[in-house]
Amino acid sequence: MGVMKKALKVLTPMMRGQIAYDADVIRAMHLHGHHFQEERPDDSLRPLRDTILMGRGQERTIVFRAKNPGDWLLHCHMLSHQVAGMKT
Repeated sequence: MGVMKKALKVLTPMMRGQIAYDADVIRAMHLHGHHFQEERPDDSLRPLRDTILMGRGQERTIVFRAKNPGDWLLHCHMLSHQVAGMKT
């Protein structure tokens, strides 16, 4: 069994954010440039992903390592919805 003698330095910060959704149909919301984990109600984390299905009135908390510089597009994965402004 190995033993870690020195703690690893965290090179990039962890980000935590909430996504709120209020439309009538389920949408696949996609975060560009990062994979994230969704936080469960018991604070455990779901597997890595870059897209999450959201329904009316849902709020989700996601956690990811901010390793890509710049602005990160969060958008609906349907092109016609992006064109209509469903992105941030």
